[in-house]
Amino acid sequence: MLSINRGFSAPIIVEAHRRPGELERLAQSETDPFARFEAIQELMMRALVAGARGEATDPAPVIGAVAATLQSNSLDPAFKGEAILLPGDALIAERMEEVDPDAIHASRETLRGAIGSELPDGLLAAHRSDGADGHDLSPAAKGIRRLRTVALGLIAAGDPDQGAALAKAQFDRADNMTDRQGALGILVSLDAPEREVALDAFYARFHNDPLVLDKWFALQAAAQRPDTVDHVLRLSRHSDFTISNPNRLRSLAGTFGGNHWAFHVADGSGYAFLADMILAADKLNPQVAARMVPAFGRWRRFEPKRAELMRQSLERIVATPGLSKDVFEQASKSLA
Repeated sequence: MLSINRGFSAPIIVEAHRRPGELERLAQSETDPFARFEAIQELMMRALVAGARGEATDPAPVIGAVAATLQSNSLDPAFKGEAILLPGDALIAERMEEVDPDAIHASRETLRGAIGSELPDGLLAAHRSDGADGHDLSPAAKGIRRLRTVALGLIAAGDPDQGAALAKAQFDRADNMTDRQGALGILVSLDAPEREVALDAFYARFHNDPLVLDKWFALQAAAQRPDTVDHVLRLSRHSDFTISNPNRLRSLAGTFGGNHWAFHVADGSGYAFLADMILAADKLNPQVAARMVPAFGRWRRFEPKRAELMRQSLERIVATPGLSKDVFEQASKSLA
């Protein structure tokens, strides 16, 4: 069996035709961390793409790879945290001939749910990992905190009620921003009473700290919920949101533009919101506004309805009188 690029870490793409079972074996027993990570991620990606295409998929190989990773004593927590994290919606879209955000999101959530349901004990053990005092900034402690939150996200995917309770407990006892923000990042996507309680508590504690408050806006803009667009619209009218503040604008509108499922909501309201933000920001800071335009840039690859809505938003931006050179160049190039 060929193990490709052992000890290698450059950002390249390798096309390899694997026999059935090869990726599974590499994902569970490869001794080189880079090659093992690539095998796990490719195993996940194949299942996710197949699911997004409507093909029948067997989650067992991925579940086995995640279980073996969690149980390994030779892998450090930082590696485990990154290896068991499924590729994001945007990465899955890169493998699709025609992008359907709903199908991609459903495929990813289905696989996350399967992992969470089948590996509750292993994930719970990873979530309860100790040895990471909040003031410990060592790589080992950072890795434990990372694994803790990634495992919690998978637990919540398999059992939302348990995930909400554990996330709220992590949020309440957190003695560092990583654990606190990680827990809140999971809660914002859940339909649970703990969500609003934690959001209110975070705001009450940090509303006078501008940089931390940016995280409060960004976490909500990144939420994986069907009503994220509506929530972001309300946040844009929040007393602490000011479009003249570049960091605050990026935390809300910029983060939302990178939220693949929410931004590409089928009715086009996500496109309308971001286009409005770009046009409003263009009058104050053309450079920051221009950096948000690429969210529309690959509209041709999407299914026809969304592609047309994205094209219309770009045309609306380009046709706006007094548009800055920065935004005009970005939007017109996307249309060309």
